[in-house]
Amino acid sequence: MNSIKPALDTADAVHLWVTDTTDISDQGVEERYVQALGQAELDSYKALANAEHRREYLISQAFLRDVLSHYLEQAADSLEFVRNASGKPSLQLTNQEAAPLHFNLSHSSRSVACAVTYAGHVGVDVETSHPDSGLLAMAEHYFAGDEVDCLQKLDGERQQMMFARIWTLKEAYIKARGEGHSKSLDSFSFDCKEPGSIRLVEDAVARQDWRFWSLQPIADQTVSVAVESAEARLRLFSTVPFGAVTELPLTSLGQVA
Repeated sequence: MNSIKPALDTADAVHLWVTDTTDISDQGVEERYVQALGQAELDSYKALANAEHRREYLISQAFLRDVLSHYLEQAADSLEFVRNASGKPSLQLTNQEAAPLHFNLSHSSRSVACAVTYAGHVGVDVETSHPDSGLLAMAEHYFAGDEVDCLQKLDGERQQMMFARIWTLKEAYIKARGEGHSKSLDSFSFDCKEPGSIRLVEDAVARQDWRFWSLQPIADQTVSVAVESAEARLRLFSTVPFGAVTELPLTSLGQVA
């Protein structure tokens, strides 16, 4: 397989990276991932008692370091991070004059997603789709009224997909803002009946200064991206940590850049 080396060659470029963790089964590869971790990550990894959680954490952190190393003149294991008051990480830049590389990471039990851009603050969220397990009750508790109304008009698989889309969009937006969960999920809403025309409504105003995408690049995995840039353009890449990189066409997922 030929591998490509992506570059953020325009100011509005946004790159979304995904990996299917079920594709990773080689114990030797996972030992390579351990070697890429920083000391704080290694401590967190060793502190996790659950083997599945430990594996998820290891793959996600190795994936993040590998992805970021594509854009920086640094080895993956040399990257250093700092966190804001809400716990959102950013890169500790060695060159203080360099433009900040915005990124965000999310993982589920079977996938990892990372969004990278110079365009503005970015957030990503990935969730595994589940059969209806009280989705409407959850929506009534967390979602805005018009989002609940939208879900009530759907049933079965369509309702599950819409719930996942709204939930991940909300999480991605909050993560992009870097405020943790100090902002209530029902204080803003998404009109996302059409993936290519997602609208954010906040304080009764349709926001025009953000762009959003919601897609399923991996079966049963909904990934949403929020970017603080009206002109942002998305490209999608797939890899396993330190493996070959392929670009996935957005049009095959019913998306526009």
